[in-house]
Amino acid sequence: METISVKQFCSFHDIPDSFIRDLNDFQLIQVIEEDDTQYIPVDEVDKVERMMRLHFQLNVNIEGIDIINNLNEQISILQKEVEDLKRKLAFYSSLP
Repeated sequence: METISVKQFCSFHDIPDSFIRDLNDFQLIQVIEEDDTQYIPVDEVDKVERMMRLHFQLNVNIEGIDIINNLNEQISILQKEVEDLKRKLAFYSSLP
């Protein structure tokens, strides 16, 4: 699994390490600890950057980010269900 150190990520984005810690505490992201160094999996970077924008540009607190994240996940699940139902409807509509 490819990772990036929390210090490097925070330095690059000019954000405090505590923000990543808070996201991890709320289980919004996965932080890997190895040899007293914390790492973010590369596949979570987009998610963290989205949460950064919510927090630093829109002033959404961590609790709000948690709610928004949960709602986005529910929307994704519902969108998949709608697509499945559309396929089933198209299939049964095409039957004689």
